[in-house]
Amino acid sequence: ESHRAERMARRKKRVEKLAALGAVLSKGARIGRRGAVAMCSRDGSCTEVMAEALAMCEASGQCGESPSVATARTRYSAMLGANKSWVASFESNRRRSREWLPSRRPLVLLGDSIFESFLGTSGGVEVARARGCPEVLAETYGSRFDPLPLAISGDQTQHLLYRLPYEVPLREWSNSTYLVLIGTNNLGAGHLPGPTARGVLRVAEWLLSHTKGRVVVVAALPRGDPPRLLCPPRCDDQGRAFPTFAPAIDALNARLRASINAPRRPARLSFVDACSRLFLASNASATVVDPDLMPDLLHPNAEGHRRLAACLLLYIDTTPAAPLLDS
Repeated sequence: ESHRAERMARRKKRVEKLAALGAVLSKGARIGRRGAVAMCSRDGSCTEVMAEALAMCEASGQCGESPSVATARTRYSAMLGANKSWVASFESNRRRSREWLPSRRPLVLLGDSIFESFLGTSGGVEVARARGCPEVLAETYGSRFDPLPLAISGDQTQHLLYRLPYEVPLREWSNSTYLVLIGTNNLGAGHLPGPTARGVLRVAEWLLSHTKGRVVVVAALPRGDPPRLLCPPRCDDQGRAFPTFAPAIDALNARLRASINAPRRPARLSFVDACSRLFLASNASATVVDPDLMPDLLHPNAEGHRRLAACLLLYIDTTPAAPLLDS
């Protein structure tokens, strides 16, 4: 019990530190750190340069990148962290995709650091929080599919949109399933739920247009880290800053649910949100995550991924695609 109390105290200090940092950020503001920016050509060849990182959004709601317009990493989304490399991760994804020859049903996991955990890394660097996750991938998804994680830590919808044409040359496999879990980093950077939802839907539209597989959009998972958002415009009805990410995540998921579950939705597209509830703490309000499954309040650990995989596999196995309408 004393060890748990110590962990919670350390987590509280980390949360307070992040909140203090977020309070001074605005779009174009200097973060005081240099980060890796990707300079890319039309064929997807990228080089990495170091530049002073800028915050994504400002209080007016204007942001340096649009969630629905494809882009590699810019100064507004520079990758921070020693030895982490977006370009190296992007090139690794392209190589693994080219070499991938599935012998069973293909399963492609598209997203950010949550799915990159299946590689045991964050930004291409091994991290302790992902320990055991590659084994979970093999034991869960790998028991029924040939899984291919194509995910990069910190990516937002616009970065995944940029990567898709270079990482997903899988038109020929009609029995593929694409799991899409993306958007939480948009909210964390200051994008509003509406534009973020449009970015997620743009990812789904690209997959429907360029592949023959089934597209399953996974609801954004709850998170317990502090919302480093600007108020205004990201305020509640009383003009106060939201104390948690819960309202933004709920709004994002509501928009995705309404769009994807609308009448005459494409036959191969579906949305699953029941699995995200696994991470809510059972002894607190619905805004708090379970630290036993998300120790850093943002990323599932190996056990969290095991439970999430079991839920998603059950959904995939028991929920057929909609009758063919208009794909």
